[in-house]
Amino acid sequence: MCLKNGYLSNRIKQSKIIEPSCLKRQIIACSDLNGNYKLIEQQFVGKIKIPGAGHYIPGAPLSSYFFLEQCQRFEIDLTKHDKNTLFGELKMKLFDILLQSNYFCN
Repeated sequence: MCLKNGYLSNRIKQSKIIEPSCLKRQIIACSDLNGNYKLIEQQFVGKIKIPGAGHYIPGAPLSSYFFLEQCQRFEIDLTKHDKNTLFGELKMKLFDILLQSNYFCN
């Protein structure tokens, strides 16, 4: 963890960005058997904060540094309820597309 803090901190200092922010995009692609498809996208705005959340989960290297403004937490600290709330709009869009598609009519 300390190695990552040092690396990120040095890279941010080199870039001369005072308060780094970032955009996380969630994209889901839906297609039917005929090759028709739709893309659903949701964006989350956050900041890179060092030091981060203080713990790390393998496979999620930046989630302990990505601070989400919407819920005032690091991504790694989101509860299941927080995630369901944040991704709720994306899930509803997906559900609408599935209901409108011909996939269930066959």
